[in-house]
Amino acid sequence: MTQKLVLKKDFKDRYSTLTDLDKLLDYIQGQERKSLRVNTIKVEVQELKKRLSDNLELKQIPWCAQGFFVKRKQRFALGSLLEHSLGYFYIQEASSMIPAQVLSPTKDDLVLDIAAAPGSKTTQMAALMKNEGLIVANDIKFQRLKALSINLTRMGVLNTVVTLMHGLAFKTNKFDAIIHTAGQPSHDYSKDHVLEDFDINARGTLILLEATRKYCPEAVFVFCSTDKVYGGNMNVNITSSTNRIR
Repeated sequence: MTQKLVLKKDFKDRYSTLTDLDKLLDYIQGQERKSLRVNTIKVEVQELKKRLSDNLELKQIPWCAQGFFVKRKQRFALGSLLEHSLGYFYIQEASSMIPAQVLSPTKDDLVLDIAAAPGSKTTQMAALMKNEGLIVANDIKFQRLKALSINLTRMGVLNTVVTLMHGLAFKTNKFDAIIHTAGQPSHDYSKDHVLEDFDINARGTLILLEATRKYCPEAVFVFCSTDKVYGGNMNVNITSSTNRIR
């Protein structure tokens, strides 16, 4: 039996003005909605669905043929499954699967993933490129490269080189595409540190856009940021025009 969650008065006072507290409690106490992406470098989608059928119910993610929402038949960590250790799937947010699908890189492309760690989109692009072409997976912090390298190895990625440098170091290279996935700190931290949040996210993005315009103007620039902090807006319509998808 699930123990009833008792809310502190300050929490009630704050969030009762923002949302329905009963629905919020249901979400807090329910299972987190997980999603995974099948790694087609190692296994076909139907084969993995069959292997996981005893433990998981999979529901197709509309925008990614290899992506599935996960319902566990009992509580356990997805990372404990043998298929995860074998690199047959990657635990990845559904919204995180959009950028690579929009970019749709091919085996003839040279792609710069300028802030690649921990590797969810890098490994997704490698699969879309059939493990051919070339991806430069960069990050500015050495500690983040550990997770990136582990995931590239686990997923069997062979078309990717890992670099440790500032993004401007690539200004002499000509890439077909640049993917920028902007991180979002916690809502409370952003509210209390407005100037820092703007400096990290907005100004950093403008710097990358200007560097792309100046040094690599023919490249496709894909920008995205997860909506995880602000709620699951999974039903937002995506529209496309000549130069952008939004």
